[in-house]
Amino acid sequence: GGALPGPAGDGTFLVNSLEVQANLPRLLDWMLDQSLKYGGEDGLGTWSFKIFMQPNMTLTHNPENVRHILMNVNTYGKGPVWRENFYPILVQTAGAAMK
Repeated sequence: GGALPGPAGDGTFLVNSLEVQANLPRLLDWMLDQSLKYGGEDGLGTWSFKIFMQPNMTLTHNPENVRHILMNVNTYGKGPVWRENFYPILVQTAGAAMK
């Protein structure tokens, strides 16, 4: 596959960083707005963006993509803190969902 849709261009990570900072009080609503803008039909697709000093962020509302991520949790760079806190929950949830 090619690059995921999302904000693109030189310096975008800085623009995205400022936009995320400005929208912190409504961050989940901002992410929904961006999903509707970049996530294809009904905002259900997968999109990606980058902010300063953070790994690339990928968001999805697509159930098949969520399933893929849950079943391949080690493939996605979530970092040690995320893994320590959420990996056991995801393994348990994904295991139950796949039965």
